[in-house]
Amino acid sequence: MNISIKTIPQKYLAYGFIVFYFLLNIFQANYTELTSDEGYYWYLSAHLNWGYYDHPPLLPFLIYAGRHLFAGELGVRFTNVLLMSMGLVFLFKLLEKDEQWQSHLYLIVLSLPLFNYISIVVFPDTPLVAISMVYLFFYKRFLEKDDFVSALILGVSLAAMLYAKYHAVLIVLFVLMSNISLLRNKKFVLSLFIAAALYVPHLYWQYTHDFVSIKYHLLSRSNGFNISFLTEYPSVQFLVLGPALIIVPFIYKAKDLFERALKCVLIGTLSFFLLATFKGYVQFHWTSIVLFPLIILSYNYYSGRKKKLFLYLTLPTLLLVLFLRTYLAIKILPTNTFNHVDYFHGRHAWAEDIQHIAGDKPVVFENQLREAPLYSFYSGKQSVALYGGDSKKTQYQLWNAEDGLQGKDVVIIKDGGCSSCTKLVTKMGKEITYMPYAHFASYQNIRILLKNVTALSDTTVRVQLEIANHRDRPLLFAKNNFGEQPHLLCKVYAGAGKKDTTLTVRALSADDSIAPHSRRVIAGEISLDGIRQGRTCSFGFDDGVFRPSSNSKRYAL
Repeated sequence: MNISIKTIPQKYLAYGFIVFYFLLNIFQANYTELTSDEGYYWYLSAHLNWGYYDHPPLLPFLIYAGRHLFAGELGVRFTNVLLMSMGLVFLFKLLEKDEQWQSHLYLIVLSLPLFNYISIVVFPDTPLVAISMVYLFFYKRFLEKDDFVSALILGVSLAAMLYAKYHAVLIVLFVLMSNISLLRNKKFVLSLFIAAALYVPHLYWQYTHDFVSIKYHLLSRSNGFNISFLTEYPSVQFLVLGPALIIVPFIYKAKDLFERALKCVLIGTLSFFLLATFKGYVQFHWTSIVLFPLIILSYNYYSGRKKKLFLYLTLPTLLLVLFLRTYLAIKILPTNTFNHVDYFHGRHAWAEDIQHIAGDKPVVFENQLREAPLYSFYSGKQSVALYGGDSKKTQYQLWNAEDGLQGKDVVIIKDGGCSSCTKLVTKMGKEITYMPYAHFASYQNIRILLKNVTALSDTTVRVQLEIANHRDRPLLFAKNNFGEQPHLLCKVYAGAGKKDTTLTVRALSADDSIAPHSRRVIAGEISLDGIRQGRTCSFGFDDGVFRPSSNSKRYAL
């Protein structure tokens, strides 16, 4: 009996493809080293909570589950691979007609660069994208049936998307914009209330943590306008979404309310992040929520038409995806174009190089959020990332990770030049600048409160600052390894595009020591000569080792 692929039922081919894609990504996830922020997400999964500094909590929960099933890189990525395969099941179910699918659907999935990348490398976008397919599937069903079951699942899936990433709000916003009558539908409104009710634990976490994530994303991430941000965005999106697909939402005519919603999500999201480039840099994967709408509309657009054009436009991206998948799993290039640093290979050797220097000592990474957890992942040793300034903190600060290092001998890896440091080019090509440091002391997470301001003259004020020591050991304000005393500082903000001013309040010494779990008011004088009124300021420490920190909220001068 002759058996050909044409005699195999389409249903078996479709679900066989999903199994193939799942196994392909399992292989890829196991043999691709952690990169980008994956180490940080792994670090978050060690302490489950209803929220984190940078993101909602779903991704750490998923990694936590994966780590208990598999070791290494596969454990970090397994649940995300599983979720993306689940998304494909709902995609194929939505597009089936009498258990039939046209073959170009497989090619769309295999050749879409961004879809394939987030199916392997862990981002908060991955569960967001996978669950968005569930949301779209039941939104289509809701349009057809207008039933409570669909409304219930819409509410649950919307909450799950919001627990994955805040960008989920764009999906429901653009769906509503495509069909404003939904606000008059009691069942759909009920789905919004269900999502809001399920999201209360995270909102309460934000409330108890002074809405730290909201402030970070809305205020601290602003880099100001840069023409390169604007020009780079469309070219990068053209590459990661592919020329065959990115044109579809702009030329395809929607046939019904569901397709209108898909177009609105696509064009609205791409436009939203285009506008976001005026505020700062837009990462290429932030537009991931367009992936399933793009696949659905592209499948419908190319069904029965323009097959040759589709093949010509898709072939380059298919080859690109095949190359990237091979490159991620196997080091096929002798050198790397990213400043001679191979960020996708050699992390084991990089961690070994640092561990050879540090031994069993903890390693403190200055302003290097990605490197600190990756070192812990590949070495099994303790590390902490510390950020000076006030533009960015991390979960390391929220968890007071630096407290456990006080008084210990550590190795500090600096972010930039350092006259007392030694340089080393690691085996992965990345140069580090490091120094051993005895009796480590830091003040990044010590809170400062302005208690009183007294004018001494037209240009001089006396400030009283309350310093709170939450630690189990005293704050000694001892000299650093270079014989320098720590200082209290006042940073005056000049506004966008202007240089801020840093003023010394006073030097600190052992006489200013603060007992464990105690507070102390310390006074100092500030000269405001040349400082315009209406500016804001914050207070912090300069320990002579790290960049000056900001430890208070901003106050008006």
